[in-house]
Amino acid sequence: MQLVRGFAPALLLGVPLLALSSCRRPPFEPAPGANVIMICLDSVRPDHLGCYGYSRDTSPRLDRIAAEGLRFEQAVTNATWTLPSILTLFTSTYPAAHGRDNYDKEYNREHPLPADAPVLPRFLAEKGWRTAGFGHGGWTSQAFGFDRWFDYWEEGPRFEIDQMVPRCLEWIDTHRDRPFFIYIHTLSPHFPYRPQGTYRAKFGIDEEKYVPPEDPERVWLPLLDQAKAGKIGERLLAQIVRQYDGGIAFTDEWIGKLADGLRERGLDRKTLLVVFADHGEQFL
Repeated sequence: MQLVRGFAPALLLGVPLLALSSCRRPPFEPAPGANVIMICLDSVRPDHLGCYGYSRDTSPRLDRIAAEGLRFEQAVTNATWTLPSILTLFTSTYPAAHGRDNYDKEYNREHPLPADAPVLPRFLAEKGWRTAGFGHGGWTSQAFGFDRWFDYWEEGPRFEIDQMVPRCLEWIDTHRDRPFFIYIHTLSPHFPYRPQGTYRAKFGIDEEKYVPPEDPERVWLPLLDQAKAGKIGERLLAQIVRQYDGGIAFTDEWIGKLADGLRERGLDRKTLLVVFADHGEQFL
């Protein structure tokens, strides 16, 4: 499959394989001067976005990007969790081929992909692109070798989308002399759902019933297990969904600011913006 040659933004939610070919020799040559920004919205379900028919106003900026660009309706991830899904994106191989589908952090730290693995950012760097990555420090982190594939890599445990976007634009300002490839992986929509500022009020989150973003191992994982088993009360589940939606809306605002920043720099028609999710959220 070819990358879009026109420079209109593109919205891709769900699966990496739609963006790459599994052939050994990629059947595309991006148009001269094309920049590429890929944004992974960790755990975002398409049916919680307006452009996919959701009734709650969670994604006005993404809806606009979808209306102006391309929206994929059929997209299926190759894994239910982050690391194998993103490695499939970067290598254009199934998890069974790249071998990183074991949900064991110690194993994956000790067995990262080889430093010379044929991954997307390295392929583009060899073609002349400058490359940068911004991660949250979880499964997409130095611990699993991500920093080795980019010219510049930045991560942090509390590195939210409202910090990533300004840092991304700062990097662009000093590296736009050549085409660039940027990968952003945000956990802002992921549990423990942390809607910021006005988004709590916008989505009717009751502060007295607000489920705080405490230690996920102690608070959130048991809650999600109860929800998956249908053993959670409807009111509490509705509260969690509102928090989830608030996190999506917060993320959407900053994707809009990134799009605005590209436009202000005259780069909006020279940049392919690809937005996708590594997996969904199963309990909703």
